[in-house]
Amino acid sequence: FIENLVKEEREKRQTVNDPVLNCLIGVEETVQRLMRQELLDGERALERAQGLVQLASEIVETLVGEKLED
Repeated sequence: FIENLVKEEREKRQTVNDPVLNCLIGVEETVQRLMRQELLDGERALERAQGLVQLASEIVETLVGEKLED
């Protein structure tokens, strides 16, 4: 659910007033950029992307109060 919300808001290209959603959109955009960069510098970009995905997961877990499945 949250992943879809982030993608929808990101595609709208409008200012997001919610700071958490804005942070998650930023994480999504950075992960996408790193995944494109992976073609150039695979392992390093993938490690960075995984770290950002973990951060986003922890933010969501904190907000919903339960651990997410991998």
